[in-house]
Amino acid sequence: MEKGEVVKGVPIVELGDHLFWFNCPRLILYLINFVLFQNAFLLAFFTWIWYQFGLTSCFHEHIEDVIIRISMGVLI
Repeated sequence: MEKGEVVKGVPIVELGDHLFWFNCPRLILYLINFVLFQNAFLLAFFTWIWYQFGLTSCFHEHIEDVIIRISMGVLI
């Protein structure tokens, strides 16, 4: 309120590393990239196993496992 009027295009919030967990934005970026890679690998591995051995192989013994893997891959 004391600064006066807000000028269009001028940021009010001053950004800094202190706004991230552990004051390290590179760690957060690394964790996001790691999770995305793991998710892509899970879906690729699932597709390869399905193509190579079929849906009724020992890798997919229960249909619940297949549903959980696909839903988690799509959700993430």
